[in-house]
Amino acid sequence: MRNEHDKSKMHKATVVAPVVRLVTPTLRNTKSIAAFEDELLNYFGWQNVADFDYDVYSARNNNGRLKAQAKNAFDDSPTVIVTCGSQATLFAMGFTTTIPIIQAAGGQAPSAPNVTGFTINAESTALDHLNTMTATAITVLYDDTNPPSVAVFNKLNANVPMGKTLKPLKISDPKKFGPQPAMDGFMVIPNAMYYSHSAAIAAMVDGNANEIYYPEREYKNAHRKKNNVSVHGHHIQNTFRQAAGYVNRILLGATIAQLPSFDNAVNDGD
Repeated sequence: MRNEHDKSKMHKATVVAPVVRLVTPTLRNTKSIAAFEDELLNYFGWQNVADFDYDVYSARNNNGRLKAQAKNAFDDSPTVIVTCGSQATLFAMGFTTTIPIIQAAGGQAPSAPNVTGFTINAESTALDHLNTMTATAITVLYDDTNPPSVAVFNKLNANVPMGKTLKPLKISDPKKFGPQPAMDGFMVIPNAMYYSHSAAIAAMVDGNANEIYYPEREYKNAHRKKNNVSVHGHHIQNTFRQAAGYVNRILLGATIAQLPSFDNAVNDGD
């Protein structure tokens, strides 16, 4: 799904030696990054530009490496930096106030003149899950080392409807995804690391919870038993494709001021 501004493909009047760096807390080979690369390299044709320089700096699911990877991206003097998640965006903002930063998707919309992109409305999505679920005891999976995720959980915890209780499930290391006790309800506060391990999270609760709500459909797709699984959230791969459209415009000479302000990620529900 592309916006109107995404439809003008690359032409020959490009900037000299365009450099794109993508910073992600996850592994490099995610479906969302693959969608971004397909859009930028194939649809917009940047793979056919001889001096085009594209690389990915991955923290490999180690949040302690993310700041260093943002610095590595900055040190390459990029034309534009693409960030996966608001934490990566905040780190990149710490190194530059002039290089354009496109947040492919994130839980917050950081305010800076050189930054725009897409937010996944993690807070409103989580509150929607909480209020929609009929389960009364709801297990909430979140990363307590990720400040945006903690902020969303705190907001959720402050708005629990009467008759419902929250059971926090704090996991920041993907190696700790494993069997859990039986649950009444289960929901996820999204972040980039969780998204890239959606199959492991689905396996953790498949057939083990009465009611499950997810922010992205990749989790549901990974379930064997889908009858009690719902999706209220965003389509991340399509959002990454839209982010590639923003990058294309920057490479063709646009400024951040000429791009839309932060926008919602593409909606998805099932």
